[in-house]
Amino acid sequence: MLAALLLALCGVEGIAPAQAADPRIEDVERLSGPVARPTLWSVLAVTVSSAGGFEGEVAVRSSFGFMTVHPVRVAREGRVRVLVPSIDPDRLSAGAATGAIPPTRTRADRIVGVDERLSYAGELVSDESVFFQVIREKDLSPLLGQGMGEIFDLVLVAPSADLPAPALRAGTREEADRALEAMRKGAARPRLEIVDPVLWTLARPGDWVPGKRGAAVLFAAAYAMAGFVAIILGSRRSARAGVGTLVLVAFGGAGAFWAFFPRGQVWVEGVSCERVDREGRSEEWALWFAGAGGDRVVTLAFPRLVKPVLPGHAPFDPPFALRVGERGCEVAGLRLDSGRSVCLGWVSPQSAPTLKLDPGLSGPLYRATLVAGGKFRELGDLAVGAAIPRGVEGTGGAPPPETEFAGFGRWVGQEGVFGWLEREGGPVAEVRSAELGSQALRRPRCWVKEGR
Repeated sequence: MLAALLLALCGVEGIAPAQAADPRIEDVERLSGPVARPTLWSVLAVTVSSAGGFEGEVAVRSSFGFMTVHPVRVAREGRVRVLVPSIDPDRLSAGAATGAIPPTRTRADRIVGVDERLSYAGELVSDESVFFQVIREKDLSPLLGQGMGEIFDLVLVAPSADLPAPALRAGTREEADRALEAMRKGAARPRLEIVDPVLWTLARPGDWVPGKRGAAVLFAAAYAMAGFVAIILGSRRSARAGVGTLVLVAFGGAGAFWAFFPRGQVWVEGVSCERVDREGRSEEWALWFAGAGGDRVVTLAFPRLVKPVLPGHAPFDPPFALRVGERGCEVAGLRLDSGRSVCLGWVSPQSAPTLKLDPGLSGPLYRATLVAGGKFRELGDLAVGAAIPRGVEGTGGAPPPETEFAGFGRWVGQEGVFGWLEREGGPVAEVRSAELGSQALRRPRCWVKEGR
């Protein structure tokens, strides 16, 4: 209080304590308009002002049992606008202030964002099947660059924009009409929804921490061998020496256990798949399953915005906070019960597919399977330049038995190719937590191509 008073008397602009100057939520806008998509990210643009200055968080509570939190800093007599992703939001707050969330009133089949810089932005008229929403230029980069724009089927942007899918450069009305016609004729692309029981087939059973499992086996084998050799050598000298050696081995083993055995109780395992559609557009689906050897409340840090994925409609209990910023996010207060895992994931568009099929494979593909007419043919490991057969002889074989095909193989449809881009997975540094028993692990990346 005294510091704030001194700053005011000296005419210095500063931030007063939150309790001394609560903020005011001036405006709340849905960037995707009033379209109901309760299982996808819907971004709220929240404008916060403060007479005395405020430093705190904007929090949006989801009906699925978690809060999305964005830090905010407002100078005295200032105003700040932040974008906060949410899924089926039911409460909005900033400090002690609360705001009304705009309701949804339409269930249009498609949502199309339109860059405000486009000359025809005001000419596009929404109907029952397509809803058009004009987007500010300054909102486009955080919306699409940080993975918050999944609710849009298409975003028409100015030719100068360099943004990931679903952005499409369309400087003229004619280009926009062609893009809209193609969108209407094509099937809606798959989205990572907050409820997806099929993806939960990818979860690893059991509650063993992988790093501890390997360490336990190695420690037990080394301890048994060292103890056996030490006791044999000690007993050759005398009975007393044998007993002394036994005591020494016991205490030495206990000391080695406390010094070198992993302490963390949390494990994280990633499963990823590159999906390529019929038009050759590709995106990376990444899922992270987290669990613990005992009941824990943890914090996990990710390099991108992650979405919780539930096996059913029951919300998280107790709730947790998903803190977002300009880069990455942090999942705080996440409860991990022994024997139960949690799934978090993201989908990131890619500029080009890792592999091309024609005229021959542009890279190796392992344990490949061809699907043609709904029938399966195992192709095995394919080298660079290998040709993919055009059909399946006879009745065809069985689908791949791996869980990755159970989770991601639905995209193949009646015709396509499924396989792995890598023979083996390995540790990754992009997921961090002080509670990890070992570095996060990732399985080999799989690859799905729809059609030929």
